[in-house]
Amino acid sequence: MKKIFTFMLVACAAMTMAAKDYTGKLTVSINGSSSTQEATVTITDNGEEAYTFSIMNFVLDTEDTTIGVGNIVLENVPGVTVAGKTTMTRVEVVHIPAGDREDIDFWLGPILDEYGGVPILMAAQFDEKDINVDIDIDMTETALEQLITVNFTNVEGSGDTYEPGDVNRDGVVSGADVTALYNILLQ
Repeated sequence: MKKIFTFMLVACAAMTMAAKDYTGKLTVSINGSSSTQEATVTITDNGEEAYTFSIMNFVLDTEDTTIGVGNIVLENVPGVTVAGKTTMTRVEVVHIPAGDREDIDFWLGPILDEYGGVPILMAAQFDEKDINVDIDIDMTETALEQLITVNFTNVEGSGDTYEPGDVNRDGVVSGADVTALYNILLQ
């Protein structure tokens, strides 16, 4: 009986921890200089409208160099699902541990802890097949003096521009943007 109960708990946990990988275009702009590359982000449904957002072994490829950043993980990000699309936002200082790719000798993420971590503002919208993520990182007050914007999308043609006030990136300025902004401010 004990084995059956344990098996049922494991099965329930596996169902609530469903992960979805999205492969698409990642554009990183640092102080106005941009580079674009292919990347994969993972959204894990933790249940009860909370998600884990992750980019594992993130490496920034530029024209001149490859920079190992690390594992970017945002846990228990609240999400609201309307008409099949989930919107989630997070304001947080994250700590980025080193990745585990053997071809990368140096990981930048752990060094960023010297600056107090990485302050991010993230807004994402996704469904079963498409995702769009915007991340703002303001490290202008640190010795790095960098303003970094990140956009990840697997939706053809999206991620380019949005109307001012379109906080949830759904293509229209509406009351849903007020809700998204309210969620950002409460965190």
